[in-house]
Amino acid sequence: MLLIARIALVAVVCLPAGLPAQDAFVPHQLLIRLDPSLTDADQREIVRSFGVSVRTHYDLLRMWWVDCPKQWDVLEKGEEIAADSRVAFA
Repeated sequence: MLLIARIALVAVVCLPAGLPAQDAFVPHQLLIRLDPSLTDADQREIVRSFGVSVRTHYDLLRMWWVDCPKQWDVLEKGEEIAADSRVAFA
């Protein structure tokens, strides 16, 4: 958990000065972290069931960087995915 907090801090600190946080949002992409107690195979299946394309899997952090379909409202879909009990955050 401390590692994730450090990564989040580094991400915020590395933003260019004067750049509002919402401008750091990348359209049509999400970062998803699932319950770390799930097996790798289960995580892979769950992520694919969301209808996204996997860009990168950060195995050590148990996070997935994914591309979303262009027609999605990513903020709305991110909230929907985050509401899934198997998801730590999206």
